[in-house]
Amino acid sequence: YFYVGAKLGRENDVYAYLSKRYHNRCLSCDLLAKEDLDLPNHLAGIQRTFIRLRFHDIDDLMKARKELQPIVKRNTEREKEQESRPELAVLKRAASSNSRGSDLVVDGLSNANVAEKQIDGIIELREFDVPYHIRVCIDLKINVGLWYGIRGQSSSGPQNQLVLKPELIEQPEPIIFAFDIECTKMPLKFPTAVSDQ
Repeated sequence: YFYVGAKLGRENDVYAYLSKRYHNRCLSCDLLAKEDLDLPNHLAGIQRTFIRLRFHDIDDLMKARKELQPIVKRNTEREKEQESRPELAVLKRAASSNSRGSDLVVDGLSNANVAEKQIDGIIELREFDVPYHIRVCIDLKINVGLWYGIRGQSSSGPQNQLVLKPELIEQPEPIIFAFDIECTKMPLKFPTAVSDQ
């Protein structure tokens, strides 16, 4: 899975678009409140709503990511442009609304405008680059240096379960081996093997 970030107040529009767009490929599409660590005051515990897209397999995830990344790039560039030149953004919006006069109009918006409004709300992707094996370890709380047993399938559930065995062995003390290479060089020059002592 990965998370999709939407503009503030547009989360439901983006959620509706993504759940409709990926209903065949997506295992689930959920709205989740998460702490946004990019906020300047992220230690205050302020939460932001993200859309989590969970997929059946990695291929579907990669296809969706490939489709959404250009949309995110376009929307962030458009937002930067609107911040730097707001009068140009107003002119473009007016021109685009005049060119779509032939679409079916519902509640003052055409079909194309509704879809575009939903897509325009997508501004970022989060955790899309976490490899599958690391994602599994994070979700199942599998940690390096600990021992686990495997409980097989039973009538209580179809999945095998990992069971932590803290009594099996003490956690090893890590051994750290570090060294520093000292070399000599001429002032304002890179060190070379010829001048090194």
